[in-house]
Amino acid sequence: MKWEENARAAVNHLPFAERRKAVARAETAVLKAGKNIVSPADIEPFLPKPPVIGEYESDGYRLEVCSGGNSCHNRVHQRGEGGETGEDDSPDRLVQGVRALLDNAALGDFLRSHGNGPIRIHQLFRVSVSQCPNACSQPQIRDVGIIAAASPVFTENGCVQCGACENACRENAVWVDADKEASVIDHERCIACGACISVCPTGRIGKGEAGYRVMIGGKLGRHPRLATELPGIYDVEAVLRLLFLCLDEYKQKSTKRKRFADIVVEEKDSLPGRLAAALHEMKTPG
Repeated sequence: MKWEENARAAVNHLPFAERRKAVARAETAVLKAGKNIVSPADIEPFLPKPPVIGEYESDGYRLEVCSGGNSCHNRVHQRGEGGETGEDDSPDRLVQGVRALLDNAALGDFLRSHGNGPIRIHQLFRVSVSQCPNACSQPQIRDVGIIAAASPVFTENGCVQCGACENACRENAVWVDADKEASVIDHERCIACGACISVCPTGRIGKGEAGYRVMIGGKLGRHPRLATELPGIYDVEAVLRLLFLCLDEYKQKSTKRKRFADIVVEEKDSLPGRLAAALHEMKTPG
């Protein structure tokens, strides 16, 4: 298919995997329209758009949300998409739950009762939600960071060795093994971004465990610290339970407006295990 020069220039700067997807989608749309030349107007709807960062600041907390809207090709979950349980794991439902927990925690009153003077911005409890591992809302440096995730698994469908999964994976975690005549996944390298799932033409690579990764205790400032990731991928209900437990831990252990990251460091040998045990207990009937 022919391309106008300006249209081709618009995609040439994209990474290979994103360029390939944009080109394929544009050419399909042009063919359906009965044309044979791709113009800049034809490619524009399929170019990745910058994510929108929603910021919600209230008394005692700050919530930052990468929307991962329909124009973002990197988002892991579609809006309204159900997880393995069929429940709504969409970002809207998650964010609504996170905001409700933060509001109910009355963190402004808590901070005022544990220190003198105005509450400074670095003392706010900060939560971040990102819809892909690109993490535009910076969950790795927040008190609680949440990142959408979908772990790939092999289905019974056949592999045609097209290499689409290999081209889409930025971590080199999936490739076509010529001897096995099929794709191979290195789960140690995989960060559950879902890219290989979305490009597989036969459905050989499907969605396994899906939900959100959770990390705790990140911060910037004088002594910056990257958040500690909790093992596993959690559904919306489990993420909200973990946030509730983190807020409870913070309010029990923070004195003189101590940062949650400092509490995580002090409790690094026990806190992740206690969170996991408490989450399991909440899931277990009776």
